[in-house]
Amino acid sequence: VLEGQRPSLTARYRMAPGDEAYDLFPIRNSLEVTFMLRPGGLRLIFTVRNEDDASTLPFGLAIHPYFPVIGARADVRLQVPAKAHMEAIDLLPTGRLEPLDGSPYDLRSPRSLEGLDIDDVYWGLSADAPQTIFYDAIGKKLTLTASDLFTHSVVFTPAGQPFFCIENQSCSTDAHNLYAKGLQTAAHLTILEPGAVHTSWVDLALADQ
Repeated sequence: VLEGQRPSLTARYRMAPGDEAYDLFPIRNSLEVTFMLRPGGLRLIFTVRNEDDASTLPFGLAIHPYFPVIGARADVRLQVPAKAHMEAIDLLPTGRLEPLDGSPYDLRSPRSLEGLDIDDVYWGLSADAPQTIFYDAIGKKLTLTASDLFTHSVVFTPAGQPFFCIENQSCSTDAHNLYAKGLQTAAHLTILEPGAVHTSWVDLALADQ
């Protein structure tokens, strides 16, 4: 499909009575994800529709890309300009936001993958401060810019593996439970009114350093 002379592909998923997922989450809704090629990168456009007549729709969005380690781990640097790290127990955030100053999780300045082995949630991201992967071995950088809905990120850097993840998220992991506990700021769960539509996006752009 061509949209504005740019190739794109749209996937759609709907939850309605009769669907197995609807039995577990009985709110009529749909999700469209459009993958659009752009010069030097890819844009993901998310459209969420609350198709229910009576119920609000609580939801969150996330991407889960795996990126290769190119060269040595010391040749790959990550920059995550978050405002806080989320405390977690058994990988589930507690809702407590921890300061980054002096923390081993501080990625606000570019930091090498060497010796970095984390699987953690970051809070307080914004569209004007994107996340960046620096591939020093090839002189390239990959920038992940997202609309302001995407306030969270999961950073996964398993030691000894040829990959790592930076995952833009619109909410915390376990957001529904955190929200129910009154931790709305940390959870950042989106509540969509009946009949409402929300659109947001994530850009991945490759360029020279």
